[in-house]
Amino acid sequence: MLHIYFEDSIMQPATSNQQPATSNQQPATSNQQPATSNQQPATRTA
Repeated sequence: MLHIYFEDSIMQPATSNQQPATSNQQPATSNQQPATSNQQPATRTA
């Protein structure tokens, strides 16, 4: 009797193709500019 054992060898673990999602994440703070840099002192217009 022939039992099919090779099916397990064909199956590859799905985890081998998974990449960590954290590797593609960039810190949101790197794109934030301080709001104070765009503010002009109100005393100049007074």
